[in-house]
Amino acid sequence: MRLTLSTACLLLVTLLIGGCASTSEVPWKEGDAYVLQLRPTAGQVFDGVVTNENASDISVMGQQIDQNQEMTWHYTYTVEEVGPEGVAAMQVTTDRLQTTMQGMGQNMTFDSDEVGERIPPIHRPYMAMVGESVQLTIAADGSIQETQGVAELSQRILDSVDFPNPQQTEAMRSQMETMMGEEPLLDNYRTTFRMYPERPVAIGESWTDSYTTYAGLPMTADVTYTLDRVEDGIAHLSFEGTINTEDSEMDMGMFSMTMSVNGTQEGQLTMDLRTGMVQTMEQTLTTSSTGSMENPTDPTQEIQMEMDGTNRTSVTLTLQD
Repeated sequence: MRLTLSTACLLLVTLLIGGCASTSEVPWKEGDAYVLQLRPTAGQVFDGVVTNENASDISVMGQQIDQNQEMTWHYTYTVEEVGPEGVAAMQVTTDRLQTTMQGMGQNMTFDSDEVGERIPPIHRPYMAMVGESVQLTIAADGSIQETQGVAELSQRILDSVDFPNPQQTEAMRSQMETMMGEEPLLDNYRTTFRMYPERPVAIGESWTDSYTTYAGLPMTADVTYTLDRVEDGIAHLSFEGTINTEDSEMDMGMFSMTMSVNGTQEGQLTMDLRTGMVQTMEQTLTTSSTGSMENPTDPTQEIQMEMDGTNRTSVTLTLQD
């Protein structure tokens, strides 16, 4: 069959249109499925706010103790470089830290923006974080491949603990290490980078991830994420899962405590498909814990503890203009 000039031109136009359509497909879409992965652009800067509210009902040898604490971190995420395989070099800076704590008849507040010349010893670890930066190298799947400055920041926090009583200093440093040691500190940075699936997912599909998280002691989390809907380039996800640890030892300085924790978590988040960065996240963690430790004044006596807790975390990340 011989092609006429007009037929050939029509065929060429058809091929060109088809080629343009195929190459203009957005990188976060494959047919009916969405590619959820980290893909920021070098030079982008995000303002982040993370608030953690914790309410605990503690029973120690029949004595009831209620404690409430709220902490808010203000971060700046600066994307310094993005490699050819989507590996992003990101600087994360702590700009401000606020905390309030109520319990055992005390009410303490701290705001790094309003601190005076004299910083109470109990608040010095918080102030040690403000203005400090760490470097994270993050792959497109959200895994942190390399860090710089995390160990140094953790040591800076621990070194800031200094009470007039040496025993109190030792106890506080041990407690701070369980919360602000290198691994727990790094876990805080992982919070907004651990929900990416290994494959493209369609609306209604789910995937599961297992990881170790820290809340005073290492715990195993098993979480299932579901892509609920996509609107205007924003993915809406929900998630639920469990968290637990059995007979894990917590160093309290002068003594140690053996803890078992079981709990559930649930929440929702939104993600900008263009950058792969989380925009908002709300999470509720409900736990039930039991523990035991030797009585510091009488080693032959064992102290039993039970604790029910609710932890709520909210995250917002906003791209600067």
